[in-house]
Amino acid sequence: MLNRFGIRTRVLLLAVVPAGTMALVLGGYFTWLQQNELQTQLLQRGQMITESLAPLAGPALARKDRAQLERIAAQTLEQTDVRAVSFLSPDRGSLAHAGPSMLNMPPAGGGTQMLQRSGSDATRYLLPVFGHHRDLADDPVPHETDRLLGWVEIEISHGSTLLRGYRALFASLLLILLGLMATTLIALRMSRAINGPIGQIKHAVSQLKDGNLEERLPSMGSYELDELAAGTTAWPRPCTAPTKSCSTASTRPPRTYGRTWKPSRSRTSSWTWRARKRSRRVGSNPSSLPT
Repeated sequence: MLNRFGIRTRVLLLAVVPAGTMALVLGGYFTWLQQNELQTQLLQRGQMITESLAPLAGPALARKDRAQLERIAAQTLEQTDVRAVSFLSPDRGSLAHAGPSMLNMPPAGGGTQMLQRSGSDATRYLLPVFGHHRDLADDPVPHETDRLLGWVEIEISHGSTLLRGYRALFASLLLILLGLMATTLIALRMSRAINGPIGQIKHAVSQLKDGNLEERLPSMGSYELDELAAGTTAWPRPCTAPTKSCSTASTRPPRTYGRTWKPSRSRTSSWTWRARKRSRRVGSNPSSLPT
């Protein structure tokens, strides 16, 4: 598959794909971690607000003072992420309420512990108020420490937390895109630094293939590319003028190893032997000479 791509595309893939994968994985992990941390902080803040209302509303619940409970509910509603506040009687009848109607169903169960039910948009808390809560803000009443005075019910909205999470996600995506753009620019610059010399070498090889032996390559600025370009530099130049080097190269005798070159005399000696043999025949038989 990679054989279909050029050098520039391969360099881009080699630089962008690992960087993009790492950025997406790390960005997604840290965004998820931050979102969970914000959600945990929201739930803890809801528990703290609910627990702080129990001693404050204890005397009013004992007296069933609806006006004071309404003021406490309205004041609590001004706190961050608080959507609705209700004060209930021991049998869970409504005594005071501030804010819109609650989204989630009431938490199931009873006892002395705080109950909660979470949904996609809000979390609903239900805390029983006993006599020991009233004793923290008013004079203690003997034998009513464990008496159930009523219930505090609060609903915390998830809207601002989700909005902060979306902002963090947007910031993470923006940083990832900026990082990928920077990586892409660096990869493009690196691919140009490679494709430029390779293009020059390709042009020089095509010129040599066409018979232009004068083509030479300059220094490429890289050790490996300079070694590759040295192959064209070592190519012999053609003799276009009658220079000394060309004339001496054309008349230079062939090189021999181990002995000096001398012209062959085999044919000269053969002719000399034949001439001597003919002269001997003529001397011994003069009549054979032509008249």
